[in-house]
Amino acid sequence: MKISDDKSTQDLTNYIRKTLDQRKVIHLEANNFNNKSISEERVELSRKASDINRIREIVRETPDIRGARVALLREKIASGNYNVSSHEIADKMLREHLQEDTLKS
Repeated sequence: MKISDDKSTQDLTNYIRKTLDQRKVIHLEANNFNNKSISEERVELSRKASDINRIREIVRETPDIRGARVALLREKIASGNYNVSSHEIADKMLREHLQEDTLKS
């Protein structure tokens, strides 16, 4: 089928161009919306979360063994000057046991 009416062809061409232009506008608006929403997104940590992160870093940097303390105790033991009270040991054992019981309850 051949359309020979120039007006109909012109109207159809204008309609197609208008539709394509509208699609471009919609696409650009969608991109602008996506870019705008991405650029406006932020993450804020609470004060408590910041403190926890800071504590985690301090713990990570703290050595498991305090070398100076170990050296001092070795020196005292070697020289015979390291005395521990049996009462202090018993007291410490009881305290730790009570803490463990309390935490289990």
